[in-house]
Amino acid sequence: TPNDKLSKIINEFDNPSEYLHIYDKDGIEIENLNTIVKTGMSIKLIIDGVETDSLAIVLRGDSTKDGVVNVNDSQQLDNYILKTGELDFVSSKALELTKDGIINVNDSQKLDLYILKNINDLNE
Repeated sequence: TPNDKLSKIINEFDNPSEYLHIYDKDGIEIENLNTIVKTGMSIKLIIDGVETDSLAIVLRGDSTKDGVVNVNDSQQLDNYILKTGELDFVSSKALELTKDGIINVNDSQKLDLYILKNINDLNE
């Protein structure tokens, strides 16, 4: 959810927090758990110096990886639909909002409704 802090994400795991390491989109470890969640971050489970698992973080609607869902994300989605822009894998997952496996105008409409505050949750 937009504005969630990394501390909230960490608390949702069963693993001890000392084994969970969070990295930004550039692979730099983030130690401040008050940082806002952004698409492109990753969580790695590291035990005794060995990475045993990892997950990519996707904030629905946040294709620009800035932790904010706004008109910049909508523009990126529209550019992709019009074939004037591309999306990497994680950004495409952030913009597939209707859960039908296809990124199209239905996703654009849902994102715009969210940005205009006509709907409150992109996870519905």
